[in-house]
Amino acid sequence: MKKTCIFLFLVYCAGVYFRLAPRLFIDSHLLTFNADIWERLAMAQYFLDHARLPEFCLRYLAYGDVPFWYPPFGPVFLALLSILTHLDLPTVCSRAIPFIEALTPIPYFFLVRYLYSRQVAYLATLILALTPSFVYWTGIATPQSFTLFMIPLYFLFWIDYIRKRVRFTLRQRGIRIVLFGAAIGINFLFHLTYYVALVELLCITLVVSTPRQNKAWVYLDLITVFAVSQLMTMWWWLPKNLYWWWIHALVTSSVSVYSFRNDIFEYGVVAALLGACALVGLIGYSLCKRNRHLRRILLFSLLWMFFPLLETQMERILITIQRVDLTWETLWKPFEGFRFFCFLAQPVALISALGLSFAAGFLIKRKWSAWIKMIGVCIVAALLLADIHLNYQWYAIMQ
Repeated sequence: MKKTCIFLFLVYCAGVYFRLAPRLFIDSHLLTFNADIWERLAMAQYFLDHARLPEFCLRYLAYGDVPFWYPPFGPVFLALLSILTHLDLPTVCSRAIPFIEALTPIPYFFLVRYLYSRQVAYLATLILALTPSFVYWTGIATPQSFTLFMIPLYFLFWIDYIRKRVRFTLRQRGIRIVLFGAAIGINFLFHLTYYVALVELLCITLVVSTPRQNKAWVYLDLITVFAVSQLMTMWWWLPKNLYWWWIHALVTSSVSVYSFRNDIFEYGVVAALLGACALVGLIGYSLCKRNRHLRRILLFSLLWMFFPLLETQMERILITIQRVDLTWETLWKPFEGFRFFCFLAQPVALISALGLSFAAGFLIKRKWSAWIKMIGVCIVAALLLADIHLNYQWYAIMQ
């Protein structure tokens, strides 16, 4: 327990450094991502001035009356944090929010420890915390950090619920489903990536459910969770028919700007290569050796990564199959695929840690094994740190 606390504290401190240190050399009002964050700051300032959120989206006033479609809790949270810290809104984002965003990888450790082992959890959390896309997209003061923080907790709750479902009474199941739906509903009120968590839950349920259980009932429970989350938030999205706006009206594109090469840099060169090599090695090993637990965890990771990987490339897929018309439907294509790399980083970090763990077991003899493993971890960490530096330089060029 002591080692775990020290490790997580160091991960948190490193997270604060990566998200805060680059900003200390510039004015506190210059933010990292000059797009959505300023829209949220404008809405938060409106809330401070009028004690309510705007009726129409400030960003689109030149185009007409586009209803306020952003999840409301994000701007309100920024406004309340500004009141509590007595800092202006841009300074809140550049000086205070990094201390909150640095918590994002912490729940991930407990999920991996639950799924596999403490040693793999240490390594997976280290890789995730040093993956450039994860660091960047959880360091720009957007509420998707909240979704990334909550996904491991959702998985822990849902896996535990599935495994113990047969022991619960009908009333106990109902209480858990309602509470879980309420928790995910709060996520919906913070950021639209709530749907990423739902689809990932749907995918992992395929492997978590055991043959002895009735999977239909488990999926019905998950549908009920979704229904609860929608019912508790319908006061926000129903009056303005926001689903129509989200699906048909609010679209954007990134495929003309981002090549596959840029995708690799966006994600992180070292982290991407490490994940790819580990995946190939684990698939080969699982085909040669009958390790049922490894196969289940590998399948779990593949199902987990399926949706975010698909979303990063969905626009290219639609263009390749000559369905460009569907790129104007958000139901088929996300706003910008590169935003999903930070979600992809979670399952890829688990795969990377498993691959390194099995490789170490094959290559290292018992004598001096602890020291050699430590040196190996330090080398991986150093390469990822260099990757982060390279990524920062690349973003500076792209900006």
